[in-house]
Amino acid sequence: MGALYTSLASDQDGGMWLAHMLENEAEYPRPWTAWRMSPSTHSELVIDSAVDWCEFVAEFIGTKSSVDWDGVAKRWDAVHLTPRAVFSIDCFSFEWQGQEIPPSYWGVETTAWLNWRFDEPTIVHLNQE
Repeated sequence: MGALYTSLASDQDGGMWLAHMLENEAEYPRPWTAWRMSPSTHSELVIDSAVDWCEFVAEFIGTKSSVDWDGVAKRWDAVHLTPRAVFSIDCFSFEWQGQEIPPSYWGVETTAWLNWRFDEPTIVHLNQE
């Protein structure tokens, strides 16, 4: 299952994805393009802690101990991992109610959009200097 990954940003703050790209420019050759995405009505699961993550993975565990994202997409249009959740779970495995929760590697605050729920996206011009 594919997803569109977004990060919260504003005119004053480019968000965690932009910060990550700036910190790792060799991996992300320029020029960069960004869009302002305005979601329409949608269902969104917010994961805000390690407990939330473990409950989510335990409910949607698929083959090879990975998340069944197709199953998630049937219930939720988007899954949002807050900065608090990312800092709590990134690179850690957990033992949760007798189940092994494998490590995840989100890195930054992210919303994984599993179903398209956007009005018309508009391009954002980034300062490329």
